[in-house]
Amino acid sequence: MDKVSYALGLGIGQQLKSMGAQDLCIDDFAQAIKDVLENKELAVSHHEAQIFSGKRSSHEQGKGSQRQTSESRRREIP
Repeated sequence: MDKVSYALGLGIGQQLKSMGAQDLCIDDFAQAIKDVLENKELAVSHHEAQIFSGKRSSHEQGKGSQRQTSESRRREIP
């Protein structure tokens, strides 16, 4: 095992987990990294990736807002 690679993956994994991205397809995620590092043709354009990322962020923010609203309501109930 290359400890430097593992350490980088560990940091990225922790950051993704804190962002709520546990449901990612790890194989596709790793393939995208390989494609970029090896200058291969990308399966998804940068423009498409920004659209997908934006939709995911909006979706995750919506989930967070729903959780906060539910928690607020629970606190208000005596």
